[in-house]
Amino acid sequence: MPTSQSNPYSSRRIATGMKHFLMGKALTSVAGIGTLLLVIRGLPVGEFAAYSVLFGLVDVLLVVTSVGTGQVLTRFVPEIYAQHFAHALRLLLGYALGLRFALLLVTVIALGLLAAPFAALIGLDDWEGALKLYLLVVFFRTATNTLYQVLEAMLQQARGQGAFAAVTVSRFVGVGGLYLSGHFNLVNLILVEAATDALGTLLMSYGVYQVSKPRLSDGDREAEVGWLRSNARRIVNFGIKGHFQGLIIMPFSGVVNRLVIGSQMPTAQVALFGFGQSIFDLMQRYLPAQLFNGMVRPVMAARFSVSGRFDEIQVISNAALKINLLLIGMAATVFAAGGSDMLLWITRGKYGEQAVTLLLLMCALVALESWRHVLDQLSHTVERYGFLVFSNGLLGASLLGGLALLPSLGIFALPAANCGGLVVANLLVIWWLRRTGYPFRQNVGEIFAILAGTGLAVGVGLLLPIVLNHWMPRILVAVLVYAAFVWLAVGTKPEERRMIGVFVDRRRST
Repeated sequence: MPTSQSNPYSSRRIATGMKHFLMGKALTSVAGIGTLLLVIRGLPVGEFAAYSVLFGLVDVLLVVTSVGTGQVLTRFVPEIYAQHFAHALRLLLGYALGLRFALLLVTVIALGLLAAPFAALIGLDDWEGALKLYLLVVFFRTATNTLYQVLEAMLQQARGQGAFAAVTVSRFVGVGGLYLSGHFNLVNLILVEAATDALGTLLMSYGVYQVSKPRLSDGDREAEVGWLRSNARRIVNFGIKGHFQGLIIMPFSGVVNRLVIGSQMPTAQVALFGFGQSIFDLMQRYLPAQLFNGMVRPVMAARFSVSGRFDEIQVISNAALKINLLLIGMAATVFAAGGSDMLLWITRGKYGEQAVTLLLLMCALVALESWRHVLDQLSHTVERYGFLVFSNGLLGASLLGGLALLPSLGIFALPAANCGGLVVANLLVIWWLRRTGYPFRQNVGEIFAILAGTGLAVGVGLLLPIVLNHWMPRILVAVLVYAAFVWLAVGTKPEERRMIGVFVDRRRST
């Protein structure tokens, strides 16, 4: 094991990375939430509906053009980097990023040439020009996210978070300028996003170059190339499985839901669904299991490749899921107690009563998504990705159930079908992990306690308008009820504190 001076995943470097990570996230979260609120308040319903559909294109092309490179980078860059294989690292980055960006460029050009039929397919007949312009955002944002994955995998949080902070803050300033000047419209918003994402690509590219450029201390090139060749089949197989599971799960995703709703529902309903999906995306981005994924995932991969200890990553995954569920329960309580009054105030009178029901459904969906996220991370770490192709196929098939329910449930159909698919798929992944030698155990008692507390607080929140007129005191009372219940029913287990301490132990060098 390398010393603390040379080990890129030592506890000292993890602590340093965590500091930069938290500083960066604190800044980007404020700017990101501010930007979203300005977009929701500033764009007319019709333009926000179109923007909601366009927004979904980024994640769709992120998956389609990946061809497994994203999974390969996040899993094998930490393993190679931990062994100081500089030559092998540059070769892997060259092949993976070159393939990714070439496919991305070809795809964006093809969509630009076929903009008219593609716009008609996703319900943007009147926004063909905006679609062509938004392809710039798609290209630069996908490139930025891909390069950020590399910096995350090498625990280079200072470079990665610094670049993201520059992008997010500059976007907030640009959008704020449009909002205050009275020139806020969809085309100007797209121009601001394209410019800031191009800045992100430039900064991320420089960061990746700086951490991977040749140095005098680089090791034996032939030995490293030999290691890469001997592991090539393993790397390629992992990437193929990862790509297939990503493609298969794509129909399940919120971005495809946006595109389907955009092509099937009236403009007002598309905008309402886009509002609900935006809140869902925001929750996913800043919940702990997802928020700290960029810190936890590379360290888990590097350490598990050395120690093979499944109990550590199991305890950490359960703790992250528990914290996620506690925060999701809090959000559901706020939505129920605040009600349409709160949402009408936030959105300048655009989305009210129906949005409350949609957001409560989105809370259930994000809770199940958090469960899936920790299972996916476990499978990723122990290289049991193959079964995810099957389980994600079930999730993708939930789109068919959503389409069948669309005439009767409207915008609630797809999230409801997604929830059903997640329950079945997650149980199957747990069964597969146990069958293949990784007996994952959930803290079932704590999960049911959190669900009971959420149900109680939501019920109180829905009844409070009988006695309290303003939404602010209603939220305060409901949140106090929720906090009191979970404080009594849910605690932190000693093994969780111990294992998290082992995971990031400042007293140790390894």
